[in-house]
Amino acid sequence: MFILKLLGKIIAIPMILATTILFYIVCIFARIYGLAAALVNFIAMVGVIMFLFSRDWLQLGITISILVVSYLMLDAWGVVILFIAKIREVFTDVLFA
Repeated sequence: MFILKLLGKIIAIPMILATTILFYIVCIFARIYGLAAALVNFIAMVGVIMFLFSRDWLQLGITISILVVSYLMLDAWGVVILFIAKIREVFTDVLFA
């Protein structure tokens, strides 16, 4: 039993380091994407207002679709960050068990 615990701890330490590094890399990319998405969403919202006043319904639908996809992708980054954090938590629990 002791050998299995020791083996689990030996495996857990590199995995904690790898998931921590991966977590921070994904966080940085999520922040960069968040800034870019805010700019794209602002431009798309201005486009929605322009197309609404010009009554160009096809362009309005396309622009609203771009907004929806952008917001969904922004939420997807949050899900990835939470998933990596949960994996890191599992390996930390194995290390301190």
